[in-house]
Amino acid sequence: MSNAMSPSLHDIMTITSILNRYCQALNQADWDRFASVFAPDATWMTGGTGLPEQFIRSFQGRDEIVSSISKNVSKLEMVVQMNHAPVISVSGDNARAVSTFHEILRADAENGATLIGTFRDELVRSGDSWLILNRYLDFSFIDLVVPRGLVISESRKPLPDCSLSTTH
Repeated sequence: MSNAMSPSLHDIMTITSILNRYCQALNQADWDRFASVFAPDATWMTGGTGLPEQFIRSFQGRDEIVSSISKNVSKLEMVVQMNHAPVISVSGDNARAVSTFHEILRADAENGATLIGTFRDELVRSGDSWLILNRYLDFSFIDLVVPRGLVISESRKPLPDCSLSTTH
């Protein structure tokens, strides 16, 4: 039996919100909100056994993460990334989260992909919230078939901020 304390519901909800805010900000190309989920000295990496070289990435620091990802996403006609089933552990001011992601992207009628994998995150407490310190994307499935269908450009409009706040 472990002596570790269970994370508070507030910590679980706040960390889950940060993980989901990452996906929503990416989907909406809201780069200020995207930047807000990372610690200044964050890292972001991809990996997976047999991962094609075109999917291997590594960025150091919030500014490089945001700059590099926004540059790649701006080339896309559509991106929808979804975060699923986070499992979170907290130890003091540090936390780990493991969750499944599913991403559908399309650059144009000839280029696109469906990606599935696991986010492995280390987070650090920042005041009453949390920030991603290290994000590792472990791909488990890549399908380079272009997603078919009609892209609705309205889907990339910024959404209102729905952050959790402890002030009433």
